[in-house]
Amino acid sequence: MFCKFIETPPFLPDQNRSGEAEFLYVKEAIRACNTQGYIFYGLTAGIISQMMYDALSNPGYTKCFVDSATNITITKHIRALPFNSKLPFETIDSPYYEIACIYGSLSGAIFGYSVGAMDAIICGIMCHIRAQLLILQECLKTFIPRGIYQMRENAKLTNNDQKLLQSITNNLNETIEIPNTLQKYVHIAVCNIITHHQKIIKLAQDAEELFSPLMLVQFLFSLGILCFQLFQLSITDIESVHFFGMSSYLILMLFQIYLFCYRGNEIMLHSHNITDAVFESLWFLTDLKTQKLLLIMMIRACRPIKMTAGKFVFLSLEAFVSIVRGSGSYFMVLKNTNAPATEL
Repeated sequence: MFCKFIETPPFLPDQNRSGEAEFLYVKEAIRACNTQGYIFYGLTAGIISQMMYDALSNPGYTKCFVDSATNITITKHIRALPFNSKLPFETIDSPYYEIACIYGSLSGAIFGYSVGAMDAIICGIMCHIRAQLLILQECLKTFIPRGIYQMRENAKLTNNDQKLLQSITNNLNETIEIPNTLQKYVHIAVCNIITHHQKIIKLAQDAEELFSPLMLVQFLFSLGILCFQLFQLSITDIESVHFFGMSSYLILMLFQIYLFCYRGNEIMLHSHNITDAVFESLWFLTDLKTQKLLLIMMIRACRPIKMTAGKFVFLSLEAFVSIVRGSGSYFMVLKNTNAPATEL
């Protein structure tokens, strides 16, 4: 639904609206989404590789079994698996052990890549919302040239009109007054900008409504995983391979939460910057009716777009810092709870 929505006007970049900047913002959003996915997949592959190496390098242990038929005790060597799982066969002997390792690694990779793809979709939509806000700011700089373009396309102009429009285009910053014949087309350009702004807000609201419950579950689970991972790291030998595997998983979780908070923070900042873009535009050259529309748009932009996690937490860098602090606090509680009692 969102992919089809952002591929329709006014979300499509338009060369005649604000130039190459629109294409650059969209390409930047696509590149950011792809980069995020590659980093997530790289971390996932690194974690699975470390788990596999840890399992293969683990010497294992011996375990005694009693044969029910002969009532004889049999001692077998048990090797560690990269991921603990219940399988319909014993993994003690070859080739069942190798099959279990491959199965666990492939399952972990598929699950990790599926989570990464879902996160890439959510953050990709947030990246495109940010790109549309930047495009909107560029449009506010060019609504008078856009009005001139529409007037040339839709009106029958005399030579004097052509010279006047060319003079305004060449000396836009020095223009004192815009003729009434052009004001109508400038008003249409401003109306298109306001429509674009409203559709961006609608897109953000739909995305927030759809993904907000997922973000809440993600934050709650991530908070628990972070504190337990920190606790496991505190009792694990630093030189062991298992320590590096857990550290990579901790970095992956922090990276995942940081991305959501960073993207939400960018949307909030750029949506609020619309007020500055309206004020810095050439609004003083427009007529009173157009100025009122820009004022209404400016007032609406004073309430920035905010993405939330279940309507409880705003996705922002402040929320990310709070999660890290909360994880550290829970980690200290777990560590103090499991610390041995001090003898008096």
